[in-house]
This record gives sequence, C-alpha cells and structure tokens, in this order.
Amino acid sequence: MMSIKALYKSRSGGKVIILLTSITLLYMLISIYFSNHFFFNTSINGLNVSLKAHDEVEEIIKNYSKSYKLQLMERNGEIEEIIGQSIGFQYNDNNSIYKIYEDKNPFIWVGSFFKREEYYVEDLFIIKRN
Repeated sequence: MMSIKALYKSRSGGKVIILLTSITLLYMLISIYFSNHFFFNTSINGLNVSLKAHDEVEEIIKNYSKSYKLQLMERNGEIEEIIGQSIGFQYNDNNSIYKIYEDKNPFIWVGSFFKREEYYVEDLFIIKRN
C-alpha cells in the first residue's frame, strides 16, 4: 500500500489529491449556498421556488397573494373571476414555512437533480373578513 506522502510525490498522485480536494471544496461551497436557498426542483403550494433565497421566497409568495385570482367555470360555460383581495385573501405572516427551512439538510443537494420536492404549507394564506 502506498503512503500519502509517496502518493503526493508521484505525478499522478498529486493531481488526484488536488482533484479530490477541489471537488470536496466545491461540494462544501455549494452546500453553504443551499443552507439559505432552496434546492433544484422545489415548490411550495404550487409555486416554483427552486434556487431562491428563503427571504426572497416569502416576498414572492406575498406578491402572489396580492395578485391572486380564482376562476370559476359555471355550468353554462361562462367563467367568473374572483379577485383575492376582494375576499380578504392575503399572506399569513405567522405561517409555518420556517419548518421547511429547519428540516432541510443542505448537504443532500445533489439528490434534488433527480427528485422533486413539493411542500404544502397549510397556513400560508388567510382570508380576513371585515
């Protein structure tokens, strides 16, 4: 068995060590990025949040709630539209979206290339009645 010093001194061994160190460093840097961002192929309540920062996602969801429209198709084929703000539909500041952040392990980001992550946060929106 070859010692690490001998491996490092050999030409190909030194290159292998540099390559492995570079790959490890790159993996760690990407993991740090994903400690504050969502993985690839991630959605919350149907909204695509892939690669978005956590605080950016909350702003996206707030904007979505402001422009929310519900379309109802009536039996006669007519479409009626209800605007979310007219029924008090709004973003819930006291939601439980933080649980997604807490449960996420940033070191398993590679798996997000192959698997969709779909979250449903039940208390994300509220309807405030006057």
